[in-house]
Amino acid sequence: MRNDMDDDWKESYVEDFQAMLFDASNHIRRREPDAKGFVEYFTQLAVDGFFQFFDHLHIEDDDDLRCTARLLAIQIWNATPLPSNQFRPLPVPVPGRNDPCLCGSGKKFKQCCARMGPDGMIDIPPEVMTALILETVKQSDLKQAWQYLSHPLLAHVAVSWLREDEDWAGRALMLLDPIFKQGDKYLDHRDEMALDAMFEICDLLDKPRKKTALLQRFMAHPDKILQVTALQRQCTVLGDKGLDDAAWACFQKAQRLDPDNPSLSHLELLLLMQQGKTEQMQQRGNYWLKRLEKMNLDGELDALIELIGQMISDTPAALAPLLDQLHPGAGRLIDWLQRAMKAPPGPFEKIEYDDDLGLIKPGNKAKATLLKQWNHLMSDENMWKHPDKWLVLLEKHPELAGSIVVIDDLIQSVYQLEIPNPLMLFEPLIKLAMLQVKFLLPKEPKLPFEWVVMENRPALRVLGFLAETMDELDDPQTALEIRQWLLRLNPGDNQGMRSDVVNDYLRAGRNREAAELCSHYPEDFDVSVNFGYALALFRLGEREAADKRLIRAMNKSPRIADAVLRKRMKKPDDLFHGYFRMGGEYEAWLYHEDARDLWQDTPDALRWLKQTAKTLK
Repeated sequence: MRNDMDDDWKESYVEDFQAMLFDASNHIRRREPDAKGFVEYFTQLAVDGFFQFFDHLHIEDDDDLRCTARLLAIQIWNATPLPSNQFRPLPVPVPGRNDPCLCGSGKKFKQCCARMGPDGMIDIPPEVMTALILETVKQSDLKQAWQYLSHPLLAHVAVSWLREDEDWAGRALMLLDPIFKQGDKYLDHRDEMALDAMFEICDLLDKPRKKTALLQRFMAHPDKILQVTALQRQCTVLGDKGLDDAAWACFQKAQRLDPDNPSLSHLELLLLMQQGKTEQMQQRGNYWLKRLEKMNLDGELDALIELIGQMISDTPAALAPLLDQLHPGAGRLIDWLQRAMKAPPGPFEKIEYDDDLGLIKPGNKAKATLLKQWNHLMSDENMWKHPDKWLVLLEKHPELAGSIVVIDDLIQSVYQLEIPNPLMLFEPLIKLAMLQVKFLLPKEPKLPFEWVVMENRPALRVLGFLAETMDELDDPQTALEIRQWLLRLNPGDNQGMRSDVVNDYLRAGRNREAAELCSHYPEDFDVSVNFGYALALFRLGEREAADKRLIRAMNKSPRIADAVLRKRMKKPDDLFHGYFRMGGEYEAWLYHEDARDLWQDTPDALRWLKQTAKTLK
């Protein structure tokens, strides 16, 4: 399962980083357009210990801290749009190669920070600084921002505000409303995300008339993308209200406008499922399967085709005898899962994209409200302390089986039972989880779904659970495919998937792929990546590069070499509340158990490891 200690550290890092950017935006707003004044002020605050973020960097020398803070201040300034400059940054010019370095070290730029390159800098996303600046500008400036900033960027800012605190809905409305006061000829597909945000804002501010006006307007908009988007949303709204005829009318109009839209297949089956028309759903599902197969020329529809096939097939029922006597409520959960799998609902959440990442959020206001009710019932750390409360909600709302948040919580509940072989008893939950992630999450995401976004974590956790489950079910190939999928979704890999993937690649002789994966994490803390990188290069015959990588790995984790060289290693007892210390004996034992065979099966690898270890003593 996930390493919660590592998660806590990263969450603290991100929180302190965001707090620093918030303070920096306030300082910039008060000092614009004085770049020099801001940089000096920010640097002094960092040296004085004002920003907790710098504690994570472990910089001991004051001069190094000052240089780092100064460079970071310049990066923040360069990424910040200034209201006085029509919301455009005024970046500090890059010095010439022989000019003094920006960081203040006194060295020439070519001999200092120029060698870091862009990869050596901390990334300051411009959209983050835009959101922070727009939080504090005057209302008059806020209402003018749409003239200078792209509509997708403004939509990203509005969505980030709503995600942080729904009380920001009023300010988000001031930001986006001027966009839609323009005539239709000025709006096109690039305004799709802003339109979605406006629908949500109307729900939060209880503006049904405004929402209805937007729906009516854009269901008749000349831009087909905006029109179909509004129709599909209206179709879902009407279906949730039980207005079946009206929902079908919206569906048919969207179908006429864009008949080859593959998403219509799932929307149609969902409507049939909501109305209990199981037989008709199966007939239409078979029709769609044939049609999608013809459309699936490049494999992009594989996941959708699989989903449609699963939606129209029955899942054999399974019982868990006597489990309810041991753990009251567990049998009810299994029954609920079986019913859910007989007619699996569509995804409860939906995917949205902003400029640089994917987001997972409830499909509509009603779903968001229901999910809030569910989350409130999850306040007890042990879900089986009062199971009746959340089981009643599940039984009353079977559509919750489509929620990746609920599935994530139910997975945790299964492990809280501490029963033998829980995967066998809760097989339907595994199938349900696999079904929903395959539909909800793209196999080849166009943007990352980062772990730092709280709403993305349940889905990423569920995928991690499925990978471990496939290992336990002796299906290593599927486990590897899921972990590769996770790395595509979240390249930062907060869950540690890369460790298993590297070892799997090496075990399969896929040495070049192992080296390529490791190259994306050159300064990693993961011993499997660091030592796996060295071993992959050694196998490829790139001895000089392998030597350098091995020395770096051994300097970071000096206990690993000794552990690998042992034929047998006793399991150490240095866990602290279930966690192991990085660089400790337990970490070395884990690597011995996971990867010693890789070294042993590689000719001359153990001898190379032993000789290198001697040179470092």
